[in-house]
Amino acid sequence: MCRILSIVASCYQEAENAVTAEGLFQSAINRKELPPGPLSLLCLKEAVLSYEKLCRNWDKREGDAKRLEAEAEEIDESLPDPWKGKSGIHGSLWFWTPGDFL
Repeated sequence: MCRILSIVASCYQEAENAVTAEGLFQSAINRKELPPGPLSLLCLKEAVLSYEKLCRNWDKREGDAKRLEAEAEEIDESLPDPWKGKSGIHGSLWFWTPGDFL
């Protein structure tokens, strides 16, 4: 669900509807809804980075953008080494078990 909400939020962001995009990004990064594992964390990191981009383009939201950037870095650091630095799209394209790389 994280990936879907993030994509829809990005569409609203492009349509310059920042308030709706923000709500969707906040729903996308709700960690209680995420299944465990690196693939979910990759999607979460991508959603946080997209939300950070929204805040950077929004007046007086630089503090939020910096906080989100730090959160994305923490998520990336929590990933196993083979997954660090990968973009969120990798979470959708890899068809084998991530446990093979742990």
